[in-house]
Amino acid sequence: MRHFVAEHISSAVQLELLLLLRRDPARTWSPAIAAQEMRMPRPWAAGQLAAMRATGLLGLQAGQDEHEPAYCYAPPAGLARVIDDLADAYRNRKTRVVSLIFEDSSDAQAFADAFRIRRRD
Repeated sequence: MRHFVAEHISSAVQLELLLLLRRDPARTWSPAIAAQEMRMPRPWAAGQLAAMRATGLLGLQAGQDEHEPAYCYAPPAGLARVIDDLADAYRNRKTRVVSLIFEDSSDAQAFADAFRIRRRD
């Protein structure tokens, strides 16, 4: 689960979006509908859905609006089991899962900061 979080989850809100789609795998979600449900800006939802699609967590289907994609929950079976475990952990130990998300993102940020070019004073 730790590896999955490090590779696929950058925030608790992103995890909540993934878990929202997981609740009804047969349903398709446009960025506009996902944004409305999550109470987030549409561009944020569009970016998150596209990113999760790019990593293989979501499928892409024809939507009601030909100009807006429709996404559905469709991870490979192995990842679906990990996401099921993560959903259970998030439901029962939310603080621990959120700590895990921030722990992994702070490690990644520290690594990225090591390559930042700094001005000399």
